[in-house]
Amino acid sequence: RYSEKNFNTLALIKNNTMKKLITTLAVICSSLAFSQNSTTLKSNDIVINPVALVLGAVNVEYERIISENSGIGVTTSFLLDDYIIDDNNGFSITPYYNYYFGKKRANGFYIGGYCSINSGDVEKSYYVSSQYGGYTMYTTEKETNFGVGFKFGGKWVVKNDIVLEIGTGLGRNFGGENKVNTTGMLGIGKRF
Repeated sequence: RYSEKNFNTLALIKNNTMKKLITTLAVICSSLAFSQNSTTLKSNDIVINPVALVLGAVNVEYERIISENSGIGVTTSFLLDDYIIDDNNGFSITPYYNYYFGKKRANGFYIGGYCSINSGDVEKSYYVSSQYGGYTMYTTEKETNFGVGFKFGGKWVVKNDIVLEIGTGLGRNFGGENKVNTTGMLGIGKRF
């Protein structure tokens, strides 16, 4: 049975999740509003990972095409709930740069670099000793890191400007217990 404390904790988690979702949508909408150009060339991609949504997470990406072969963008990821994914209740914001090798504009295989601001719970262990023996105590602490990394993948624009993307990346965090960070996208979206 849930106590009043558990209900307050669940309400707090849901409240923080809504704040993250609203902030993410506001950033994407403001980016779209300022990124419209006067030509008919479509230079904006928005992609969402439907598999992550099924698993209780949000993984959304916005990219602005800046030349025939390159684009800059931001990916954000966070959990809606942890009932399916037993994760660390974390989030990440990942600005990136992609360089494309396809024959079409910002299309095909790409490589890139990224920076990442990520936060999550880290389990730490401490050994406590006394004159009667010792034991290991485990605690969970919130940790926020900054990292950089390398990414690669592919993005294809198909019929009706539908975007299909698969990509992954691996990087290093500076400071804290978690030394490795990752990024990825298995998504579908729209170029406009």
